[in-house]
Amino acid sequence: SSGINAEYGSVRQTLMIEQKLQFEQELEKQVQSFIVEVIQLRTSFESQGPGVCNISPDEAMERLEKFWKSYNTFDSKQHTLQAVQKMYGLPLTAYPDLEKTGEELSLLQMLYDLYQKYIEFDETFKDTLWQDVNLENSKNEINALHMDCMNLPERV
Repeated sequence: SSGINAEYGSVRQTLMIEQKLQFEQELEKQVQSFIVEVIQLRTSFESQGPGVCNISPDEAMERLEKFWKSYNTFDSKQHTLQAVQKMYGLPLTAYPDLEKTGEELSLLQMLYDLYQKYIEFDETFKDTLWQDVNLENSKNEINALHMDCMNLPERV
């Protein structure tokens, strides 16, 4: 009986090791595939993203929203893959292209948020009758927009 238990334990351990190796190999395939997907996202961002030349601000804002959605999906997958790598005691894979894309999206978001504030101010001002214009409030809004511009990071 004890011989059977020892043999069972040995077989069980062998199966667990083989299964762990299979999981690690599958994880490595997924990581390599994800690296390719990240490179494709980056290439698309650089050629068709919100920062390309010769597109309207409105088009850029639409693209910004689209790329944020993609980025968030990729960021979530990155965290999942890294959590599994950590669980298996493997080194965490870095995704510098994904990080760079996220940073640039954040900078572009700051710029287009400011643009949107300006558009809203401009439309409100245009829709207001001259007799109803509060110049002090308008001056304060313009000064706030100016300060927001001055506080943008240099990279923007």
